[in-house]
Amino acid sequence: MAPDKYLIILMAAMAQRAPEATEPGPPAANRTCTQVTGDESYTCEDLGLKKVPKSLPTTVKILDFSFNDLSAIYPSTFSGLENLRHLDLTWCQINWVYENAFQNNPQMNTLVLTGNPLLYVADSAFDGALFLTQLFLTETGLNSFTYFERHNLDNLETLHLGSNHLTSFKIPTSFPVEQLKYLDLQLNNIHTIAAADVNVLKKATNLKLNLKGNPITYIEPASFSSITFYSLDFSGCTSLVDISKILAGLLGATTNNLRIGNFEDISHQDVSTHMLQSLCNISAADINLQNVKFSSMSKTTFQCLANVTKLDLTNTHLSELPSGISDRNMLTELTLNRNSFTNVCDIRLTSFPLLTHLFIKGNSEYLQMGSGCFAKLSKLQHLDLSHSGMINPECCSAQLKGLSSLSHLNLSYNNEHTLTDLAFQETTNLEVLDFAYTHLHINASQSPFHNLKFLRVLNLSNSNIDTINRDLLKGLNSLVLLNLNENTFPSGIIQNDNLFQLDRKST
Repeated sequence: MAPDKYLIILMAAMAQRAPEATEPGPPAANRTCTQVTGDESYTCEDLGLKKVPKSLPTTVKILDFSFNDLSAIYPSTFSGLENLRHLDLTWCQINWVYENAFQNNPQMNTLVLTGNPLLYVADSAFDGALFLTQLFLTETGLNSFTYFERHNLDNLETLHLGSNHLTSFKIPTSFPVEQLKYLDLQLNNIHTIAAADVNVLKKATNLKLNLKGNPITYIEPASFSSITFYSLDFSGCTSLVDISKILAGLLGATTNNLRIGNFEDISHQDVSTHMLQSLCNISAADINLQNVKFSSMSKTTFQCLANVTKLDLTNTHLSELPSGISDRNMLTELTLNRNSFTNVCDIRLTSFPLLTHLFIKGNSEYLQMGSGCFAKLSKLQHLDLSHSGMINPECCSAQLKGLSSLSHLNLSYNNEHTLTDLAFQETTNLEVLDFAYTHLHINASQSPFHNLKFLRVLNLSNSNIDTINRDLLKGLNSLVLLNLNENTFPSGIIQNDNLFQLDRKST
């Protein structure tokens, strides 16, 4: 069968004739492949080879042949490697893949052709690789799904087609998707998606579909209805259309993970509550909306998120969350990094009683922890408040009230904190405590950590901690990792009578 139309155009434009099906010349002298693991794994990367060395043992299962100069693959190219499972041919300047090119590699399950300017791939090129499950065709110049109508890829689980020239989402009805687990279409040029284009995906189960970075202008409403995905990634797809158009196309879809935010380096789109109404009719457990600009957010928005368990609102220009949010939600992980809150209480955490993980990292304003803002979060285990310019003249009992389940606390890269005797009275189950690059003052008659009997990791690097205080580490019987980098010891010497000499009887 003749090659696709786009291949003919490319061949004509380059005025290039296909080489005859004969073996290229001998390999470059004095260039030897390196044994990686036993006789089963070798690398021949970037040796300028034009053919596979005959010195490679037939037992090879993993071969990195990237950055060489093959130009074409014939049935005889890898004929001596019958046990081959994984073959990496990244950037080998391959233009031609002939009939039955891999007929002598029946056990091959992974083939990487990334970065090769493919002009012709025979219909039967992959027929011999009966167990091929992973195929990488990233940056190979493909511009149509019709290329896959004729190839035997029934066992394919992973297909990478990113950074090509695909302009349509029209997947052939004959394309085998029953085993497909991951379809990567990121950074192509797909503008429109119709319901008929997506129908074939109904035969897939828990597919990870990546459309990140495509300049989408229209998705037919409910195109993805009644399809169950593991993940849907539409990040960076709203440069030419507002987010409501994307969500309208996803009406009726079910997915574990939904990413519909923007890339950091593009202008952030204004998003209103109205634009997010379609979320009420999309079933998603984990939603990522980072790098959009909320012009307004109301409690109505969160009504559509009642069944979401993980929500990422990183860099969404928020200074508060709306009042009146119902606490009858399933949210267990909330990410609010790089916003502009001034007080933790403005987040109204009482609305999220099931939270186990909370991230408020890199706040653009000086953040105040407030008093009792976490009081209803008895299930919270992980709290990250790093890089937020916080100052705590009396840390941290009142601020951390109610966090009886907290095991991981990150207060690193903040401003001065003063620790008192009862600093961690509310968080006695801490296992990891990070104060790196946060200057600490001790205003206590005993160690501020004395009741942290489960603490395993304590990071006090560059904290200006008082290293003369012999009682500093008393009570930390479970400690296995202590970081005191970039602190000062008087005269640069650790004296015999120092903070590491723990009195076990008193602890």
